[in-house]
Amino acid sequence: MRWSEGDTVKFDGLYREHECLWNTMKPSYRNNQMRVEDLEKIVEEMGIEGFTVADARQKVKSLRNTHNQQLQKIEKSRKSGMGHEDVYAPSLKWFHLMDTFMRKTKE
Repeated sequence: MRWSEGDTVKFDGLYREHECLWNTMKPSYRNNQMRVEDLEKIVEEMGIEGFTVADARQKVKSLRNTHNQQLQKIEKSRKSGMGHEDVYAPSLKWFHLMDTFMRKTKE
């Protein structure tokens, strides 16, 4: 299923609200039951017919992979010696929202 950028931004915002799904520093990150419950809440709030917890897990995996790829492009661009104004900047609307909380988990 292909999502609009609006749906992806909404999903990303909901994902951010549920720290146990992304914040590895929280003890709740290791609580599988809490993670499943939070994914169920996201599925319900998304309101997409046929969208399941398994689909939500796959969407999280996909977004995290894309986020990491974009970070690699930024880093590669910085190391290339280009001027500051020429550094790669992701055009994905949801990237900057996700980056505000995901970057903290990488530090």
